[in-house]
Amino acid sequence: MGGLVAADYIVFGVLMFMSAAIGIFYSLVGGRQKTTKEYLLANRQMGLVPIALSLLVSFQSAIMILGYTAEIYLHGVIFWMTNVGVAIAIFLTGLAIVPFYRPLNLTSSFEYLERRFQSKAVSRVGSFMGLLGGILYMGTATYAPSTAVEAVTGFPLWMSILIASIVSTFYTSIGGMKAVLWTDVFQFLVMEAGIFAVLGKGLSVAGGIENVWNTVHDGGRMEVLILDPNPTTRHTFWGVVIGSAFTWFGVYATNQASIQRISTAKSKTQARWAVFLNIPGLLSLSIPVCLLGMIVYTYYTQLACDPMQSQENINSGNQMLSLFVSQIFESNPGVSGLFLATLFSGALSSNSSTMNGSAAIIWEDYFKPHFGHWPDWKQTLFTKTVVVIVGVLGMLVAFLCMTVGGPVTQISLSFGGATAGPLAGLFLLGGLFPWANWIGACAGALSSFGLLFWISIGAYVTKIKSYNPPVEPVPISGCHFTAENVTFDNVTSYMTSYMTSTGALETTSMGYLNGTESHGAEYTLTGLEYLYAISYMWYGCIGILLTLLVGMIVSLITGPTHPSDVEELYILPGYRRLFYGKSSKMLDFEKSDEICVGKKYEDVMLETFIERDSQVKSPCDQDKSRKDSG
Repeated sequence: MGGLVAADYIVFGVLMFMSAAIGIFYSLVGGRQKTTKEYLLANRQMGLVPIALSLLVSFQSAIMILGYTAEIYLHGVIFWMTNVGVAIAIFLTGLAIVPFYRPLNLTSSFEYLERRFQSKAVSRVGSFMGLLGGILYMGTATYAPSTAVEAVTGFPLWMSILIASIVSTFYTSIGGMKAVLWTDVFQFLVMEAGIFAVLGKGLSVAGGIENVWNTVHDGGRMEVLILDPNPTTRHTFWGVVIGSAFTWFGVYATNQASIQRISTAKSKTQARWAVFLNIPGLLSLSIPVCLLGMIVYTYYTQLACDPMQSQENINSGNQMLSLFVSQIFESNPGVSGLFLATLFSGALSSNSSTMNGSAAIIWEDYFKPHFGHWPDWKQTLFTKTVVVIVGVLGMLVAFLCMTVGGPVTQISLSFGGATAGPLAGLFLLGGLFPWANWIGACAGALSSFGLLFWISIGAYVTKIKSYNPPVEPVPISGCHFTAENVTFDNVTSYMTSYMTSTGALETTSMGYLNGTESHGAEYTLTGLEYLYAISYMWYGCIGILLTLLVGMIVSLITGPTHPSDVEELYILPGYRRLFYGKSSKMLDFEKSDEICVGKKYEDVMLETFIERDSQVKSPCDQDKSRKDSG
């Protein structure tokens, strides 16, 4: 297999072996994963570092590493500004969402929806979207590194998908949440090592940071303040910052992987810091990966040869970084293997989080109400079986991605926004508006979910794309075309191909929509074409706002719920005083750093806060005092 030597396979094999070994270890120690509490929540006794790093790599995978490079190579550094939006989303989650969720003692995030709206229908709608979004993300996270393996080695894409799926399913199914968290820590270290190894060598071959910066600037790829308000422009400052903030708030605030990690922490303070630490953690990955994209562009610009036009095996920007690594480390055995381990670390961590989280959702929301009387070993065996089934489904989605094609970041964020947006809107509808009822919740979530999937599928079927401001193409004068092959038609074909692939020239069944740098009259869309051309960066925002709007209107039409009929613990902490006044029973406990492990919070509230002058400091203190007196 071209490109890799024995040392590369050894390094790559160590990653797979260590991931599997951690799963085996946690299947044999401690409680040996015999209870759902240990298997799904690690007994709610995990430390700050594994929770923080696991939360980070659950959402930052090979999609980021390969996708950033492709975006910056083709379009410029504006995509890095999504990190500003992500940081805003992380901060809001730690500030407002962690203290909201922690006391509820949740295993499945959708338990909240059922309790708040007193409706299984709302919970089912939410869990369906959560499961669908998770499995779709698994597929893209597995597909991304597999394309890199194929580009570097010629190793079959389907085989890479199969190996990654089997390994992640194996250690997740036998090791439970503890194995997921600690493999995530190990895989984060591998990712950092691989990224910085490539970064160091890349800066050397590209002529240093100053040369890289100047080359990218001269190529018109340093523009970040694209203030175009048109939502059909693929990447603008507004879209990559505000749009991504909405989308990623949906991910961090409502995703099952996030809720589980918040629940595994020992205290509210620890859970909050685990979330906040994702901001520096994110920057430790995204800044060097952004530099890698700039370095790859500089390298091939200096060679005056665009691999996407000169290399038959490179048919997507998603494969650019892997080709670059194989070329600059050709004489350094083992480093290409480390790079592949880096990519697959991201895939394995994302897959394991989704599988364990999906098992929690399916057990808690669908089967536990009917089979909760089963002994612990049987309940755990069932959840392990669910992990395997979800792993197979994620693998099938990865195979489907082979036929879809396109930038992995856009594939991921398009479907992610189509599910994360409506989900976040559903949770916010319940947490912000006590008069919202279950009918409005279902109507809001389903309408926004349906619209966004319609847009996603419609854009794919019709081939309508969002507009990308044109940039200078990477030169091809150094590609050593033979005299016989260099003709006017070939050059014209290259330019058309490049412009289309970068989005500077958009093609539909109606012909060319735009072949200029102008956003003026030449850029015309009609009817549904405008809807299909909306940038994927706005999907999360549309999902949240449409869910809230439709949810409130339908609730008012069908008869709003009176705020006094909604338990105040289901309203976001900052709004409780607004609706319940200074007499709120929750004010004292909001300051507490405890949860009552093993008890449903509303039961604790009924026991403790019947009288405001209770002498018990917190529900947990009362529970402890009862045990002591017994």
